[in-house]
Amino acid sequence: MTTPPEGHPTNPYAPVPPPGSVPPPYGAAPVPSYGDPVGGPGYQPSFPGAPQPPRRGLKGWQVAAIATTTGVLGLAVGIGIGSAGDDDAPAATPTPIARTEEPSAEPAEDGATEAADDEAAEGAPADDEEGTRSNPYPVGTPVTDGEWEVTLGEPREGWSEIQAENQFNEAPAEGTEFYLVPVTATYLGDETGLPWMDLSVQFVGSDARTYTDSCGVIPGDLMDVDELYEGGVAEGNVCVAVPEGADGLWTLSTGWGGNTVFFTAAD
Repeated sequence: MTTPPEGHPTNPYAPVPPPGSVPPPYGAAPVPSYGDPVGGPGYQPSFPGAPQPPRRGLKGWQVAAIATTTGVLGLAVGIGIGSAGDDDAPAATPTPIARTEEPSAEPAEDGATEAADDEAAEGAPADDEEGTRSNPYPVGTPVTDGEWEVTLGEPREGWSEIQAENQFNEAPAEGTEFYLVPVTATYLGDETGLPWMDLSVQFVGSDARTYTDSCGVIPGDLMDVDELYEGGVAEGNVCVAVPEGADGLWTLSTGWGGNTVFFTAAD
């Protein structure tokens, strides 16, 4: 136990002074206090807030020099890559731009206009040409398109025959009659033909309407005739539901979208 210096009261519970606050005995080395440097000269504390030694950095001119050098190298590399790509890929051929021809403002010569009108008139069928609606063929006249030669027989009202052919046939609607038309067709082509597919018979009434409805099961149906070769002949009937009295004309068409010719119902 340390004997207090003279003049100080003795208190065993007095606080112990911090190290360094009491001078050491004569000849003793001083005791380092909290915060004093440890480890001798040159020691730097590492706790927060302590001053750090200055760092050596690049000067401004050195930074600029490095940036300039890097940019030059990058540009050189980019040019090299671009040149290699251009050598590998073929250059595209530019599409020429054509000049649009303007229509001539000069009027056509009168002679050329008249010649064109004459040619158009010659190409168009005349209104009085045979087989047209204004000048139909008489029924029974043979006609041909080079592949088929066809003759239409006299059309007739045929409900009694149709009813006898199949009792399940329905009667024609009121104001309508079933007309049978006999057809004789000879195939003239180099390959083969089907009459029921290549030939179409229809009726054009005086009301300017076309009628194509069938009549059910009919006797001697042309559809029952099979494929024909050159020179083969098909005979059979077609039937169309027409207005009562069959006031109008019959038409025959050959092929898909072929020409249509007109026939009268009687001589």
